[in-house]
Amino acid sequence: TGGTHLWAQLCGAAFALGAIRLLVDGRPALLVGLALGAAAACRLPVGAAVVPITAYLADRSGPRTALACLVGAGVVAAGLAAYNLARFGSPIEVGYALITSPDDGHHPTDEWWFAEGLFSLAYLPNGLHTMFVRFFDVVEAPPWLRPNWMGLAVTWTMPALAWIARSSRRDPLVLALAGAAAIVMVPNLLHGNPGFAQWGYRFAIDALPFAWTLLTDEWQLPKDRLFATIFKGEAGVPRDDEAYEIWRKHLPAERIGELGAADNFWQMGDTGPCGRCSEI
Repeated sequence: TGGTHLWAQLCGAAFALGAIRLLVDGRPALLVGLALGAAAACRLPVGAAVVPITAYLADRSGPRTALACLVGAGVVAAGLAAYNLARFGSPIEVGYALITSPDDGHHPTDEWWFAEGLFSLAYLPNGLHTMFVRFFDVVEAPPWLRPNWMGLAVTWTMPALAWIARSSRRDPLVLALAGAAAIVMVPNLLHGNPGFAQWGYRFAIDALPFAWTLLTDEWQLPKDRLFATIFKGEAGVPRDDEAYEIWRKHLPAERIGELGAADNFWQMGDTGPCGRCSEI
């Protein structure tokens, strides 16, 4: 999907991972809140994670620690509100409502999938279907399966998330992280557009930092058995250096494979959206 959307999500995921690392390492709650606030400034749904994280801090270290987390997140929120006010004339306007086509004045909310507004419970069935059920389109020509423009469910693209069922329901940190992963998905599932022109389900990026921590730190899925692959560069398309550098923060170089277009390059047909991808 569009680069602008993904950049915001990737930055949000990076700040969320930082917040989780600070939380797990027992660093000051103010820093945890600042990181969560920065993540929310990039991707507003991630801000919902403040609720379970703050509740966890209150239970672990008391209300003053939880308040420090809220103050940290509030500092970023206040800065973002001031920026929005100066640029768009309203502290709660992030610019989305001001997007119009220079040709015909068309607005994103004029699209058919926003018939009930930007957010509505009426969109929940479609959101859940896209996240958990949506499959390839079955066609008559080989290879008989064609990616759907609306994406593919995490059931088929990220089956490792099934490990969530093995979580310890008595561990407060596990509950906080699982709650964060769930709550950040609520606005995404209630959004009129479940993610268009995508391979997989891009809104899942908002919850993946919390899921990653559960899979590795909390459930002790051995990191020395995790491998990643990136696009090696082929047919005039350069190597995915950015993905490699990101994986190097978590894995040694010998466990990062480099594969060609048959494995780490997705496309929805002979024409249309396409790009390099990475797998674990």
